[in-house]
Amino acid sequence: MAYFVLSRRCLVPGHLLDWHAMAEGMEELRAKNPLREGAPEGPGFVLTPARRPHPPTSPGPIDRGDEGRIWPPLVGIAVLVLQGFGLLSSVGSALMQFMDIQSMLGGFAPRGAFESAEKWKPVMLAMYGVAGTLALVAIVGGAMLLLRRRWGVRLLVGWAILRLPYGLASSWAVAGMQRDNMASMSGPGFGAGGPPGMSSVIVIMSVVTSLLMSMALPIFLLIWFALPRIRRQVRGWK
Repeated sequence: MAYFVLSRRCLVPGHLLDWHAMAEGMEELRAKNPLREGAPEGPGFVLTPARRPHPPTSPGPIDRGDEGRIWPPLVGIAVLVLQGFGLLSSVGSALMQFMDIQSMLGGFAPRGAFESAEKWKPVMLAMYGVAGTLALVAIVGGAMLLLRRRWGVRLLVGWAILRLPYGLASSWAVAGMQRDNMASMSGPGFGAGGPPGMSSVIVIMSVVTSLLMSMALPIFLLIWFALPRIRRQVRGWK
């Protein structure tokens, strides 16, 4: 049954006032507790609490990182083997610099070859020392790679960056020593020497071989660890 209310000196149907009050109340509640976007509104619907993030009730896709990947042990073992041999080679070559090679091979090599070796001795000792230190760093990084440790990757990346200028410097030293050795071998007391241009070919081949041996592994590691897929896997390590 309809009823009327006196409002501002006029009669207004009561149900209109009730509807107006309900709308104002809903606006007030919406300001304090907003509805989800797209939710139905109106007098027939009940306001619900605002949506808050909650933990999932069912497991979704889980990123398992590098679980089942075989590249960490493969790369780690390769680094350990190569740099282990490099460390032994550096130590052995450094010790040979203090041996009296001239007394052992004096009858088989010209005197100029020993003078050339003596001239380059300080440079070669420094190069062997740097090579041995870098090899130790790489060995530690390779071991941490086997254990899937993030700082092992950082260590290998730093080693690779330092190894590149060392490779250039060592190749320069090898080229200079090889050139002096070839000059001493073509001098008096050794014979006529090889064909023309043979010395240059030997020096170039020595430099190329030295560059490949010194820079192949660091370049590979820098490229490998820069791959987005590998970086995502490494971020999941400890």
